[in-house]
Amino acid sequence: SWTGTVRAPAQWNLIESWTGTVRAPTAWNLIETWSGTVRAPAEWHLIESWTDTIRAPARWNLIETWAGTITTTVKWSLIESWTTTVRAPAEWHPIELWTATIRGTAEWQLIQSWTATVRTLTSWKVVEAWTGTVRSPAAWHLVEAWTISIRAPGVPNSNINAISPFWINATPFTITATSSDPSSGGYVAIIQLWYRYSKDKLSWSSWENFGDNTGPNSWSFTAPAGDGYYQFYSIAVDDEGNVELAPKVADAICGVDTVPPSIIAVVINNNAPSTSSTSVTITVLAVDGTSGVTQMQFSSDGVNWTEWETFSTTKQYLLQAGIGMRTVYVRVRDNAGLLSAAASDSIEIIAPEIKGVAAFIALIPGGMSATADFTPYRYCITGVTISALTNLENVIITVNQTSFQELQREGKITIFPPSGIVYHYFWEIETNVESFSIASVKIHFRLEKAWMELNGVDKMTIRLYRFMNGWQPLPTDYIYEDDTCVYYEATSPGLSVFAAVGERVTLVPVKPVTPITPELPAVPHEFFTMLAMAGGLAAFSIIYSLLQPSRYYVILKRLKKAVFAPKHRIIGRPAAAPTVEKFGRKELAALKKLKRISERKRKTTRKQQ
Repeated sequence: SWTGTVRAPAQWNLIESWTGTVRAPTAWNLIETWSGTVRAPAEWHLIESWTDTIRAPARWNLIETWAGTITTTVKWSLIESWTTTVRAPAEWHPIELWTATIRGTAEWQLIQSWTATVRTLTSWKVVEAWTGTVRSPAAWHLVEAWTISIRAPGVPNSNINAISPFWINATPFTITATSSDPSSGGYVAIIQLWYRYSKDKLSWSSWENFGDNTGPNSWSFTAPAGDGYYQFYSIAVDDEGNVELAPKVADAICGVDTVPPSIIAVVINNNAPSTSSTSVTITVLAVDGTSGVTQMQFSSDGVNWTEWETFSTTKQYLLQAGIGMRTVYVRVRDNAGLLSAAASDSIEIIAPEIKGVAAFIALIPGGMSATADFTPYRYCITGVTISALTNLENVIITVNQTSFQELQREGKITIFPPSGIVYHYFWEIETNVESFSIASVKIHFRLEKAWMELNGVDKMTIRLYRFMNGWQPLPTDYIYEDDTCVYYEATSPGLSVFAAVGERVTLVPVKPVTPITPELPAVPHEFFTMLAMAGGLAAFSIIYSLLQPSRYYVILKRLKKAVFAPKHRIIGRPAAAPTVEKFGRKELAALKKLKRISERKRKTTRKQQ
């Protein structure tokens, strides 16, 4: 707060305390204390009152410059009051420079008194500097300089350092603070540690003083309220008794958790007594009262543990392969890094019920491949090659040749086979290894040539299909063939139900070949003339032979006359039947045939009559 009053009832007589030289045309009465700059370029007027406010969000460090102007009409008579207020939420630090300016029009008349007052919450110590100069453009003779001093309070400062890690798992633990004192030659004598507590970080207790510290700015904090959340701030007191104000927000916060988490239950496969698979589901129930369970790890012997992983109530875990009892150990830790005691559960691995035929592989190293041989069983599947992502031990692969109808009854196939000619066997291939441990699978198989010939299947179109939410075609390669079978190899991402499918042989139509007619050499006209003459001669011969009765025709006519002539006696010799000797065998046969024809004609004529 700064209040100044200027009055001019009479002449100036005296300057009580003013550093510098002031000369005026009349006698000065009194100037008690005046800080700032007065200028008089024109006449003075009157300002009854003037108020301004400056605010800072935290501790004050510096006020660079502040200028105000006062003007009156004609002569000075009275300035009742001039008030300026500066507020700060906490303690003040030094004030570097602060200037006020007064201007007048001509001569100064009378200044009775003018007083400036600075107040703070505590005593002021350090004097930085504050200088004012009075100048006059006209009637004033000389204004050299004038300086006044202001003392500022030396309020100390302190702060609790950040606490790391956030969760503390053992008490007591150390809390440290930093402090400073702006007073020249002063020091921080005492730092008080204040704290408050919350169980859930929602509702907090009232602030309490843990204790004063006169040593190396540190405390051995014992967490008096037990496990939970704590907030802290500090208050410093210097050697002259100046006390730091309490902050509005805490300097630091941390959590205290000294009780380890506990495991309520560990259950394998819902407490099933046995399993035929090495892959099991582990259920873990664990609690922690303060910081919470954050991680878990597993072991098959209680000594060698897996890497820490995010806590979950269920875990897919791969048991050691083989037959017999298996035990799984589990432990958890909380956000404060505290470990629980180990808990465990056991389950027995029994031999799986094998359907079909099986093959055994003792070890498949990670990144390597091994093949199970099925050729001794005379199945269409001759081998299965597994590429492992991790080390696989005691691997069992089973193959079952079955029908589509049986797979449908068991619910293993829900849709019809893929289009094409499907081989009469389906293959159900399984293993005791989890699919996430297998990089890929190669299936070696063979199909009978007799089946292909019977169904008209093209051997180069054979493809293996895998059923996995529908039929998926697999890359299939023709390998070789013998007298009875054709051999193939297909690559699959895993095992399931498989079917071999082929397409019919495509008959490629043969394009007829157009005969090429050779070009004949040119024939002379004489050739065609001779050819026409020969043709005419041949035609004449044919016509002549048709018109001229043949030898046989003449003989037959003579026989006819002899047979059908009227019966009469030839004088001197009876009529005689024709004989072979006279006519020959051919002529006699022809005669008999002609006789039969004549008889049929006569019978036909009688019937018509």
